[in-house]
Amino acid sequence: MSLRPVVCIVLLICGVSSGLAGEAAVSAALPADSAPVSADSAPVSGDSTSAPVVSTPVLTQSPPAAISVTPTVVKDPPVTPVPEPPPEPVLLTPKAIRQLVDGGKNQEALQALQDYLAANSQDGDMWFLKSQVLTHLGHTDEALQVLRGMVDRFPEMAAPYNNLAVLYAAQGQLEEARKNLTMALMVQPNYATAQENLGDVYVALAKAALILDPRNKLLKAKSEKLD
Repeated sequence: MSLRPVVCIVLLICGVSSGLAGEAAVSAALPADSAPVSADSAPVSGDSTSAPVVSTPVLTQSPPAAISVTPTVVKDPPVTPVPEPPPEPVLLTPKAIRQLVDGGKNQEALQALQDYLAANSQDGDMWFLKSQVLTHLGHTDEALQVLRGMVDRFPEMAAPYNNLAVLYAAQGQLEEARKNLTMALMVQPNYATAQENLGDVYVALAKAALILDPRNKLLKAKSEKLD
């Protein structure tokens, strides 16, 4: 184990009882290969003793502690599957739909008519067929609705007026039946079915009048002729 040499610095102050005078002698025992040590000394004045110089230590700061940051993982929103559109209905031709009606398959014919008319709304003949199918199925109110729409959209067609009159007469609305039959004959004067129906409506109106006035002999005689 090697020992580090000690440097001794002796300060001799003038006027000390030892009687020694002179400048401060510095004796140092240094190794041959060591560099000399120099020190700054403060001047001595009077008989006061200089205070030792204390050097301020330089502190080495510790590096800041590493901050652990947990990365935020951004997840993509779930993808909502887009439903596939329903397949397009297979449209039957008017001829095929009429074959369903002729075969008594009115419910199938009604569905086929609805699909067909959704794509061919200007086909008056198929609207009229739909009113007939609804009537056969007992959906009288829906049939009336279809026929009322037809006389507005297709005023050149006489058949819707005639069928409206038939449905009104069945409900006892004879005056409404008469009006529609008159319109049918205005559109098509030689419409034989409408003429026959109009005659039946007049007979029904005459009998209704006899019920209201049973003592009217003239009305009773005419009613008997109608029978």
